[in-house]
Amino acid sequence: MAPAGPPPELLAWLDAQLGRWARDAARIADPGRKLAFAQGARELLASWDQSDATPPVVALTRLYTQAGLPPPSAPTPAQIAQADALRGPAALGRLRQSLADLIRLNQRAISEVLAELAQVAAEVIQPAAPAPAPDPAAVVRVVIVTALPLEDAAVQVVLGLDTPWFSPGPVQRSYHLGRVSAAGGGHHHVALATLPDMANNLAAVVTGHLAHHFPGHRRVILCGIAGGVPRPGESEHDVRLGDVVYSGRGGVVQFDLVKEYPDATREHRHPPRAPDARVLDATRRLEAGRRLGKRPWEAFLPMAAQLEGATRPADDADARGEPIQYPPDPARRPGLPRVFGATIAASNTLLKNPAHRDYLGKTFGAKAVEMEGSGVADAAWEDGRAGYFVVRGICDYCDAKKGDVWQPYAAVAAAAYLRALLEAMPADA
Repeated sequence: MAPAGPPPELLAWLDAQLGRWARDAARIADPGRKLAFAQGARELLASWDQSDATPPVVALTRLYTQAGLPPPSAPTPAQIAQADALRGPAALGRLRQSLADLIRLNQRAISEVLAELAQVAAEVIQPAAPAPAPDPAAVVRVVIVTALPLEDAAVQVVLGLDTPWFSPGPVQRSYHLGRVSAAGGGHHHVALATLPDMANNLAAVVTGHLAHHFPGHRRVILCGIAGGVPRPGESEHDVRLGDVVYSGRGGVVQFDLVKEYPDATREHRHPPRAPDARVLDATRRLEAGRRLGKRPWEAFLPMAAQLEGATRPADDADARGEPIQYPPDPARRPGLPRVFGATIAASNTLLKNPAHRDYLGKTFGAKAVEMEGSGVADAAWEDGRAGYFVVRGICDYCDAKKGDVWQPYAAVAAAAYLRALLEAMPADA
């Protein structure tokens, strides 16, 4: 006698599951889960048709649970008992045939839902769009300001700031961006700005715009050339052409901000603006290293060869290239700059008066004279979010023999010391 076929109750339960899964797929809100449910159900039906196992209730329950749906109702104990009785080969064959018939009956519904899900996948389940590139301005912590093209070129070459960037918004400016190694690992993210012209007024305007273009910047460093205040025969104070002067504790003084009396005497009114404390701290570390024979800025001086006319003139050449005699200075090494920290005198006046130059040296202890430092200092002080610092290479003596011979090299020397300074500082967060 042939074994009995699958009990009608069990087939009814199986048919109910096969008939509802397509409708249940439409209830899934998440497109990814919806597609996974449809594909999983189809694979389950196909494997079930070829298996010799009893109905995969556990697999169906897991499939529904993963899709966030209530699991299907389980067969009754009687149905399970009847299914367990179907272990003979003939009975299993009849069960597989019955399941195949049920799958064919549901094939149209299966195909329709899969087609719908394929369209959903094409329209909704798109590959994740690449993350937008980070705003390069957002990470800038140091902004370097220069006033002349030769200063800009020197900083670009020595610090490796070779990525042009144009600020958005109504006040557009061009910058160069780059990174400089920082002490303890990491990098300083640096921007380079060049003034549209010389003097303190424009320096203050450009510095004021920096907060809009680089909202996270912590310090502004003015770098370029200046006139020197020599004191021949006094090695500790004798600044010469090609040397570097940075703003010491006295910072920058604007010497043309004065109150003048009828007898022609003048009272200087510019308040002191202390330079950035963290940068000053780095200068002290470099000075300590110098006393141990370490001068890291000298390693960057050969980069002058990459700039037109920037090789160092002869030590005995003046600002015009004519011979000049200096008294012996045991602290000097031929062909290399010395570095001084001192007050820097600034004004909107291009000084060619040695008497006034010496007055600035005696009155303020100034060792360099220039035209942008007080504008940068005042703007940074007024904004309050960033400190300032000044690094200058000496190119003349503020006298009648003012010339351009030393300017390119002096710009490189200032940039070289600035790079060493940044590399001695840890990176800002």
